[in-house]
Formats: sequence, structure tokens, C-alpha cells
Amino acid sequence: MKQLFLITALLALNFLHAEERVILHLLDPEGSPVAGKQFWIDWNDEWMAVAEKKEIRSIEAKEIINLLAAMLLPDEATHFCGHSPVYGIEAFRADGVELRTSLCFDCLTWVQPNKRMSISGELGLSNLLCVQLQKHIELKVEASNSE
Repeated sequence: MKQLFLITALLALNFLHAEERVILHLLDPEGSPVAGKQFWIDWNDEWMAVAEKKEIRSIEAKEIINLLAAMLLPDEATHFCGHSPVYGIEAFRADGVELRTSLCFDCLTWVQPNKRMSISGELGLSNLLCVQLQKHIELKVEASNSE
């Protein structure tokens, strides 16, 4: 009985002290996806190679999560464009809410299974969310067609 109480108390403390974190993936459209270096793209149901990966914690993760909440719109994108993501992102809030999606700044879309959703802001590399993500993993100019 004491062990059960102790385990429950430790789990509760762990939840209370959970911090936001973000795992950012720089996607490589030319690479071959291999286990451990791949990211699932919901738009076209396929794996994409990952060129670089970084875990972000604390205040920096919270800033990214706040931007995601503000800029990833719940509106389905209606313009005719594909989805050529440059970043894959996994965001974990302290309250347990998770988001896994890919981000395209050429057409300002993020995806849910078989849906392209809109990202607010400026098109291309100067988009506020894109600028923030580039502070952690810089994009190569070739990674995006937008200037």
C-alpha cells in the first residue's frame, strides 16, 4: 500500500513539474528515409528523411508552443498548392497536449491527416514562426523556394 501511494505521488509530482518541450526536425526532401532519421508526413502518408534534429526545452520551447497556438489556424487551406514541408515538429505542453505536424512556408500550410491547414503570417522564410524555428535549426536557402 505504501509503495502504491509513493508511486502515485511520484507520478503526480512528475506531471506537475513537466516542462514544455519541442522536437524540431529539419526535413530533407532529397534524402532517403531511414529508421531513426525520418518524420511522418500526414498530407501524403509517407516518411520523409530528416537532415537534422534538435530538442528544445524550457522558455524557448514555451515561446515556440505559444507561436504554434497563435499561428496554426484551424482553417483548411483552399489554395491549390502541394505541401513541401521544411520542418517537422513535435510539441509537448506541460499539461500533456501534444502536436505532431509538418510545416510548409512556401504555401503556409501545416497538416492533419489528409488535410492542409493554414498558417498565418507572411509567406516564405520571413514568416514569424519560420524565423523563430530558424534560431534553432537554420534553413538552407535551397530548402525553400520562397525568398
